[in-house]
Amino acid sequence: MAAGKVRAEEFNSIVENTPELAYRIAKGMGVGLGQLRLMVLEGEVLSKDVFQSILSQTEQIDKDFEDVPRRIGMASMNYIILSSS
Repeated sequence: MAAGKVRAEEFNSIVENTPELAYRIAKGMGVGLGQLRLMVLEGEVLSKDVFQSILSQTEQIDKDFEDVPRRIGMASMNYIILSSS
């Protein structure tokens, strides 16, 4: 992405390794993941577009992450309870 445009290889890497990030990029750009893939293949997606789409969702991403420790904590507690049974 340092070249200014998102290349297909870079996009594929994002989709394979961090699918939630790919989803967020597409959502921030107002398109579906399939449409975003086509846009990447046509050279229409700039690096700045990707970063802007992520930044535009900062508030929602922060809210989503607030739930993560609670979910992990609950999972740990369930494991302890089930293990002691």
